[in-house]
Amino acid sequence: AGATGPQGPKGDTGAPGATGPQGPAGTNGPGNDTTTLCVSNGGDVKFGGKNGAYCNYGHDQVLTVVIVKQS
Repeated sequence: AGATGPQGPKGDTGAPGATGPQGPAGTNGPGNDTTTLCVSNGGDVKFGGKNGAYCNYGHDQVLTVVIVKQS
């Protein structure tokens, strides 16, 4: 038997597949609530939690968001 030949060139990439179906709608949230956003000295915005507890050092609470359930 002869020696193994060299590997051939890579083939072309195939066409993308079809888009899948849309998933079901999520459930409604718990209703009226608040949350906070914090911003750092560098301008990065961060989720602060309900009372700003997730605002770490260098992030100041700057915005309280009120979420009102649609009736």
